[in-house]
Amino acid sequence: MPDHTLVDGKELGDEIYQAIGKFIYSFSQLELSIRLRLGDALKLNEELSAVVVGPYDVATLFNVTKEVLLRTRKDLEAGKISRLFSRCHLLNQKARIVVAHGTWYAEGGGADHFSRHSFKSSNHFQNLEDLEKQITEAQQLMWHVVVSTGWKYDVALVDPTAEAPPL
Repeated sequence: MPDHTLVDGKELGDEIYQAIGKFIYSFSQLELSIRLRLGDALKLNEELSAVVVGPYDVATLFNVTKEVLLRTRKDLEAGKISRLFSRCHLLNQKARIVVAHGTWYAEGGGADHFSRHSFKSSNHFQNLEDLEKQITEAQQLMWHVVVSTGWKYDVALVDPTAEAPPL
């Protein structure tokens, strides 16, 4: 294999690779928790849940889950549910699309993302801390999906006495 940064990635360093992977993992866990929450709200068994909930793209999943919860759980605070899913959409737009579809550059160059809507390119995550904040956001949103939506969760999954991250 040729010794070139385009091939071996020596200039990027393990930190950025780890952060990209951790973000993708954290977002996938958020998405999974929402899929499971929607299946639970619809009272679907595991087999039917996969068929009914599986085909949704992320944005549709967020919208459908929010609407199902707002229409079936009048005991939940509507404003909190709306804020939760607005933040999920924002995380998808600000981070997941950029991380997954952006072009990453060595030496702290971050990721360039070309918008299909504006036809403009913008740079993101030049600072590793910015990506780490998005990882924390994904983890906090998953916490809220489990705790703030009235889901009868397993106590081992989330400590119900823990202070909720702000919504």
